[in-house]
Amino acid sequence: MDPPMPRVRLPVSFALLLLGCGDEGSAPADGSTGSTTAEPASSSTGASATEAPAADGSSSASDSTGPASVCGNGLVEVEEECDDRNVVDGDACYSNCTVPFEVLWTATYDGGGDDDAVAARFDAEGNLYVLGTTDVVGQGSDLWLHRYGPDGREGATWTYDGAQHGDDRANAMTWVDGDLVIVGSELTAIGRDSLVIRLSVDSLAAVWIQRFDGPGTGTSGDDYAVGVTVDPAGDLLVASTEGTDTEGADMALRKLDPDGNVLWIDHYDDPLFHQLDLATAVVADLEGNAYLLGQSQVSGGVVGVVRKLDPDGGVSWTYTLSLDRPWAGTLDAAGNLLLAGEHSEGISGNFPWVARYDPDFMQLGEAVAEGPGRHGGVAVDPTGDVYTAGSLVAGSGLAQGIDRRASDLSMLWWSDTNGADDGLLDGCLGVTPSDEGSRLAVVGYVQSNARNEDAWIRMYRNAPTP
Repeated sequence: MDPPMPRVRLPVSFALLLLGCGDEGSAPADGSTGSTTAEPASSSTGASATEAPAADGSSSASDSTGPASVCGNGLVEVEEECDDRNVVDGDACYSNCTVPFEVLWTATYDGGGDDDAVAARFDAEGNLYVLGTTDVVGQGSDLWLHRYGPDGREGATWTYDGAQHGDDRANAMTWVDGDLVIVGSELTAIGRDSLVIRLSVDSLAAVWIQRFDGPGTGTSGDDYAVGVTVDPAGDLLVASTEGTDTEGADMALRKLDPDGNVLWIDHYDDPLFHQLDLATAVVADLEGNAYLLGQSQVSGGVVGVVRKLDPDGGVSWTYTLSLDRPWAGTLDAAGNLLLAGEHSEGISGNFPWVARYDPDFMQLGEAVAEGPGRHGGVAVDPTGDVYTAGSLVAGSGLAQGIDRRASDLSMLWWSDTNGADDGLLDGCLGVTPSDEGSRLAVVGYVQSNARNEDAWIRMYRNAPTP
């Protein structure tokens, strides 16, 4: 069986992974790109602040000579930004009656076909770099990078179209010494290979390009780089799914030096079932160890996989998770591993899941959402708060879901945007806070009534927690 494309949006079952996603098309080969729009937008949130009228019909805010404000009484009074009749966090009004967040701007990108945004990174000046894939009908897909100013103004755009002008995809990126390292896949003359590009953001030119062809041949040997990070020594860790001729696909982890030279490679094939083993992300800790995340097809279903390797590529341990499937990961300030993805509830479906583990993979806490869906991205801000973003099942479609949680994984606020009552499929694929934590960028895709998907980017102002 051929390995699927690594980006799977529907969160309901692993059967979708086995089917894979359809190939997506690209921007023109001459480097031109589709249009981008940036505009203010409102957000539909889990609960709304309540402003009740005063008894005399005037504004509910009390005047300077009236009684002191009482947070939680349902009246938005002096010195209050909101009041939703409670003094708890986890909704659209903090326990001290301040608004948790504000949407600063929203942008979409339409290249003419299906487009998405998969990752975002801030630079030191507060600009946002957004990575995705753009599709022009009949021309295949290209990797796409766009820069937005702090106010959402459009900046420079870079695209990459492989030599075959086929379906090339972007999946992840990270900073390395002021450059961006981008990973994805490129269609070549002998199949699909993992693609790694080091890009200068000053010149928007490639510093180097590496392609990796796994052990499989033909279409059964299709390979996809799905995750990348940098370790404390400045070396790169690239997670890939590599097709094989006899075992479906294996998870792979390569360590590269800053010039793109391979230092070592590790492969993982489930020792019992030898079917589809799909990498989803990679995380590096402060000691240079690597955590390779993924999922394995086994008899009767799918299990999550977490594999720890030392700086020299030696395997420290490998654990499987029978009910939890990681799609994304990061490290907290204490060196603990945060995983986000989906938790299986059997016939009830899969539910967004986030959990924290110590370096020996002892679970320190977890949170599972009430409604079906999955988290596709996870990040930590300087205060230790945890952000997740993904897709929520809404009627016959999908909506975008964004959470902010305290370090103990208790909910601070959540937002579900672009509701899918009409059966449209919307989702988030990446989330990142600014260095100081005052802004939050979330990226993904939205579907139009014509059933085409556009890349979607939203910037939040992040209010201080109570």
